[in-house]
Amino acid sequence: MDSFAIQAEPLTQQGHEYEVDQSETLEEVPDPEGSEEPKTKRQNGFIVVTTARNCKRLHKAAGGCWMAREKIFKASQEFENKPDEVMAIPALVGPRTLAESLKLGSSDLRFTLSRNDVPDDMQAHFFENGVTSVSKFSSFFRDETDLVHVLRDEFNVDAANALADRAKVAAVICSWKDTVTKAKRQSEVEAEMNSREWTKPIPVGDYVQLKNFFQTSVGQVEDRVMPSKEYLEKKLQELENGEFRAETLSEVVSKDEIDPDVLVPVFDSKGSLSVKKGSTTVAMPTGPEQLRRRLSVMQNCLMMLALKYVSREEIQDVTKDIFDRYKDYILGDYVWGLSSTDLNGQQIQTPPWSLVLSYEHAVRKRAYSLMLTERLMLGAALEKAWKCPTTKERHFITPLALYSKRAYPQNNNQNAGNWNPKGKGKGKTKSKGSQKGSGQGPDGEKICFRFNAGKCNYQKCKFAHMCNKCFKKGHNALNCKEKTTPDTTGT
Repeated sequence: MDSFAIQAEPLTQQGHEYEVDQSETLEEVPDPEGSEEPKTKRQNGFIVVTTARNCKRLHKAAGGCWMAREKIFKASQEFENKPDEVMAIPALVGPRTLAESLKLGSSDLRFTLSRNDVPDDMQAHFFENGVTSVSKFSSFFRDETDLVHVLRDEFNVDAANALADRAKVAAVICSWKDTVTKAKRQSEVEAEMNSREWTKPIPVGDYVQLKNFFQTSVGQVEDRVMPSKEYLEKKLQELENGEFRAETLSEVVSKDEIDPDVLVPVFDSKGSLSVKKGSTTVAMPTGPEQLRRRLSVMQNCLMMLALKYVSREEIQDVTKDIFDRYKDYILGDYVWGLSSTDLNGQQIQTPPWSLVLSYEHAVRKRAYSLMLTERLMLGAALEKAWKCPTTKERHFITPLALYSKRAYPQNNNQNAGNWNPKGKGKGKTKSKGSQKGSGQGPDGEKICFRFNAGKCNYQKCKFAHMCNKCFKKGHNALNCKEKTTPDTTGT
C-alpha cells in the first residue's frame, strides 16, 4: 500500500497520527462481503489503524482503550511496544476509557444525543474530537448530506449497508436538528439580555436536563439543597464574566425557596422601562445546620456548572469532598467550636455567631481573589483561603479578641423593676446622708428625686413633690423627721 498523506485533524490523547513502515507484514482478514480490498483485524498491544480518509491513528489495543474492539479498518499495523516513529507529535499520555470520554461533553449535548438514542461510542468519538457543546455540534455539519458523509467516512456508519446503521444516522440527524434550533433561540435570547444588561436566563428545559444529569452523576439530591434556577443563572453570569463574587448567604436560594411572583421594574441603559423577574432572598443562617445547608446549595450549584461547562477548567476541581472539609473547618473546633476555659475547665468565652458568618464570607472572598491573582482552580483556591493565616487573623482572631475584651453592663435583676426618674444622668451616683426611699407613692404616683435632694426648681414638674420616706407633702427627705419608712405594700 502506498504511503498515506496525513491530514490535519484535531489531536487527542487517544487519536495520534503516525507514519509507519508499510513493508512489515500485516495479518489479513478476509472481507465477509467479498470486497477486493483486504482489511486487517486488531490484535493485542499497540496498533496503528488507517481510516477511510487515509488518516493513521494510534490506539492501545489492550488495557483500556474503548475503541480497541473487533472492528474492521482499511489497514492496520501491530506493535508490541509503542512505536517510536512519532512525527512531531506529543507522546501518548494514555487512552481514555469510554466513561472518561463521555465526560468531555457538556450535559445538555449529552442529554440531547442520549434522548435521540445516539450510541455512547459515537458520542465519545464526537467528544474526543472537540465537539463538546451544543453550539459546536449545531455548526459541525453543513447540511444533512455532509452529515451522512461524515458518519460514513469517520464512523464507518453507512445508511445504505444495514437498517441498524440507518437508524444511527437518523438518530444523529434528529440530534443535529434539535441543537440547531436550540442554539439559534439561545443566541437570540443572550443577545437581548446583553443589550438590556440583564442576567442571561437558562431555559426551563435546560435547567431540568442539567438537574437530571447532575442527579444521575452524584445520586438523588433533595430540593432543599438543589440550587434554584435563579441562583444558577447568577453564578453562570459570573462564570462567563470571568470573575466570581462572594455573595451573601441570603442570596444562596434552593429550589424549594424560590418565589416565582417577584417582579421588579427596571430601566435599561437607553431609558426604557421594562419588568423583569426579581431576585429572591432568604434569611441569614441562625445556626450550624442552616449554614451547612447554604453551603450545600452553593456546592451543588458549582458542581452543576462544572458538568455543563467542561471546558472551564477553573471549576472542574469542585467536589463534594472539598466542601465537606470546608464545612467541617468552619463548624469544627477551629472556628465555631473554638472556646476558652478557666482553671476549673469551665467555658468562659465562645465566638459569636455573627463573627463566624463574617469570617466564612471573608474566606470565600479571599478564594475568588486567589483565582484571579494566582490562577488557581476554585477548589484549590478555597482550601488555600481557609488555611490562610492572614485571613483568619484579620477577620476572626483579632475581632474575637476585641469582642472578648468589651465591657458588658452588669444586670441587677433585683433592681430591674425600680423606677428612676433621674434617668442615667451624669456625675456621682452616691449622695450624702441617709436618703434611701421609695420612688413611688401610696397611690402609684411617681416621686421626684430632685425634690427630695433639694434640687428641683421646675414649676411645672410632672413628678410628685412629696417626701419619699413618709409620703407627706410640704417637706423633702432631707427635712423628714420620720425614722422609718411607712409600709406601702399592704401587709
